[in-house]
Amino acid sequence: VAANIDEEVQRLNRVVSDVLDFARPIRFELATADLGEISRAAAQAAKLAADDVPVSLEIPAAPITITTDAERVRAVLDNVLNNAQEAVRARGTDRPSGALIRLRVVQRAPANWRIEVIDRGLGIPADPAGREGRANRQGGCVTTSPHPPEAGGTEPRGDHARSAPKLVGAFGR
Repeated sequence: VAANIDEEVQRLNRVVSDVLDFARPIRFELATADLGEISRAAAQAAKLAADDVPVSLEIPAAPITITTDAERVRAVLDNVLNNAQEAVRARGTDRPSGALIRLRVVQRAPANWRIEVIDRGLGIPADPAGREGRANRQGGCVTTSPHPPEAGGTEPRGDHARSAPKLVGAFGR
């Protein structure tokens, strides 16, 4: 229980820091980090509450060493996974079988990684112009929000959406 409280205090501290970041330029603290560990920690944190939807992980077993701002990547993942939780809970009891939220870390090239968060919550309905949802590429997270709802998705909101694209350049170096 104490570890969960400590984790929540750290998460709230990051939220406050993010609010303060909105008022000033974003500074990145680049360092070597394991993208798999960052992703695993975010998925674990997303499953702390009893009503949270489990997150299925698809991450290579070997360490994924990159240079990035690990705290910012984690904050973006926390936000995206929280949005996925909300989208799945919005379905109520009408949920499909199988993994409802998947977090995948995919290698696209030798030094190029992509994080995908895919949820099966309520999607974004087709817009009046006839487009069927959209793909949203932010911060190495590729998330889709197609219609129908069975293949919904999530995206960063707030300051995470502002800082996420700047993280792309730090991935895989």
